Amino acid sequence: MALPYLSDNANHYSMSDAHDKSDARAVAAQSMKAGEWHANLGLQIEQRSTGARLVSYKRNGPLHIQKAFYPEGQDMAHLYILHPPGGLVSGDSLTVNAQIGHNSAALITTPGAGRIYGSGKSVKHQVQHNNLRIAAHASLEWFPMETLFYSGSNGVSHTRIDIDDGGTFMGWDIASLGLPASDRPFTSGKVRQVMEIFHKGKLSWIERWRFNSKDHDFLNSVVGLNGYSANGVFVAGPFSGELPEKLIKRLHSLCQTVSKNNHGVAGVTQINQWLAMRYVGISTTHAREYFTQAWRELRPELLNRKACPPRIWAC
Repeated sequence: MALPYLSDNANHYSMSDAHDKSDARAVAAQSMKAGEWHANLGLQIEQRSTGARLVSYKRNGPLHIQKAFYPEGQDMAHLYILHPPGGLVSGDSLTVNAQIGHNSAALITTPGAGRIYGSGKSVKHQVQHNNLRIAAHASLEWFPMETLFYSGSNGVSHTRIDIDDGGTFMGWDIASLGLPASDRPFTSGKVRQVMEIFHKGKLSWIERWRFNSKDHDFLNSVVGLNGYSANGVFVAGPFSGELPEKLIKRLHSLCQTVSKNNHGVAGVTQINQWLAMRYVGISTTHAREYFTQAWRELRPELLNRKACPPRIWAC
């Protein structure tokens, strides 16, 4: 059953008609019969006279949001994507399509980690697709919790960001191979992670990882994961020029703190229009902590806004 669209002003939401709902149920029934579960979520944020509003929300399968929150004012919408099953098994897929309209702003996060479970003998992939579109003079902050790839998983995570002229993006992709805290290392399986940014129609940034449990040299070498289980990248931009030297020094100091605390290794660099911070270490929790600190430093520079963590992060 479709969840209600919750809002202080219900007119800001568009609901699918009966034909759309019938088609969605038919697709869901077919996928469940095949032993697979496909979920899709479509979101559209537009700037209205009353602020940034969720004007379109379509869903199919167990992927949804309840409402937009406004902890820092009506011009910035905070959205929490919910996936009640909490994980993917063989053949499952999640697709999120988010459009941030002209001159609007949104921050999107999730309440907990995503899980890609072991696929057993199945060769079917478990897939996460995120398609994010940022219109001119709009901004999107994309901060999903980490993805945990269980041993035996066959996971694919692909995020594509399209940014029009004047649009801005800040986001991260954090993952863990296996569950080291539970003494369940990544001893079998394959993982592919991709983050692509297209700026004004041209590919401007690509981050691509491929992990195979049999590739022991890469998983354990200093040019690979160096024996660590967690990895992540944080990207912000585009910037019109070089960032202030004092800001870069603070970010470098933050990366040095990672090593000093024996949490792993981290680095930060500005490559053309983009500021990137990378982490390889012992815990996705540490990755989020350091990336959040970097976000606090960069947000005023890129968005002219003070950091306002989503309320759900305090839970």
